[in-house]
Amino acid sequence: MVGQAGGYAVLLTLIALEVLVPIVAERRGGTPWHPEHMVERYSLMTIIVLGEVLLSTTGGINAVLAEGSLSAQLLLAVVGAMLIVFVLWWFYFKHSHAERMEEEENHSTFVWAYGHYLVYAAAAAVGAGLGASIDVIEHVAHVSSRAAALTLGVPVAAYVLVVAYLQARDVSSWRSFLRAAATAGAVLAVSVAGLEVGLTVLLIGVVLAGALAFYLVSERNGYAVAVNKANAAAGKAVEH
Repeated sequence: MVGQAGGYAVLLTLIALEVLVPIVAERRGGTPWHPEHMVERYSLMTIIVLGEVLLSTTGGINAVLAEGSLSAQLLLAVVGAMLIVFVLWWFYFKHSHAERMEEEENHSTFVWAYGHYLVYAAAAAVGAGLGASIDVIEHVAHVSSRAAALTLGVPVAAYVLVVAYLQARDVSSWRSFLRAAATAGAVLAVSVAGLEVGLTVLLIGVVLAGALAFYLVSERNGYAVAVNKANAAAGKAVEH
């Protein structure tokens, strides 16, 4: 079909119709479903995609090591790749959608569900970007360092923004999305700097790790403030 005239148009039309089936089917009433079960399924798919990123990256590294030694740039890329994948995992799982989904209407649930197409696509593209970076380091791919960096930086930035958007909708607060936008901007700035590819991969990982550390510290401080306010309110109630 794809090789024939109009084949791509037919294929894209069929994909669009397939994707629209849930929206059409739910117009006259929602189907009973369990939010925690649904969130678990989407989360498992995220783990699978990030696992494939690790698998493809380690496969590329093993192929390089089988033919030669570990260069300094490749070592930097290895450390950066591990940081990137683990922080992307943490960004996704630092917030659970289940409780919010119990209160949302179908429209919001569909936004969350279809948004995962972008999450999965961005995560898979991160794997392709890491593979391209390794190829450039080993002089297998003949593209510029900036082009190789952008094949990694753009999907990383997209992943961070999409995940932050889905989570910001849940908590009705856009502060975390603004922080994610700043993180995505820093990732893109590193990508266009024209540095050595291995160093670029490492710096992207460091930027993400720094953003995660800032988030954890902010959450801890916010929790401490909330506890202090609750204790103060309880003390005043006892006095009265």
